[in-house]
Amino acid sequence: MNEGKKDPNKEEKSEKEEYPLSPADWIVFLGGEISDRRMRFLMGATIILTGMFVSLGSTVTLMISGTIKSIIASYILVVFVIFLSALFFREYYRAKREIRHLEEIREDILKRCEKLCEDAGIFKHKKD
Repeated sequence: MNEGKKDPNKEEKSEKEEYPLSPADWIVFLGGEISDRRMRFLMGATIILTGMFVSLGSTVTLMISGTIKSIIASYILVVFVIFLSALFFREYYRAKREIRHLEEIREDILKRCEKLCEDAGIFKHKKD
């Protein structure tokens, strides 16, 4: 019966499939991702720093005892602390790079939305 007519629901569905998120939804989504990345870094950094402090405390305790075995063990702990420091800085710079990239995408979307709104006359952006 409806062979010649187009179904408006199909057009609406195809448009939604093509653009599943609005710019505002992308901004909110990216804000959540940025927050999630920061929290994951902070949790990992807390674990790494705790391990470093425990190792340094153990190193000081072993050095005070003064036996050969304790001095060797303390050197092993120093190497472990150096390893944890390298791991911490690697994770810090990786998280910083990822967060910066997500913030740039979010800012780009926000600038595009502001430009579209200004062009449409929805609001005027005051420039200082």
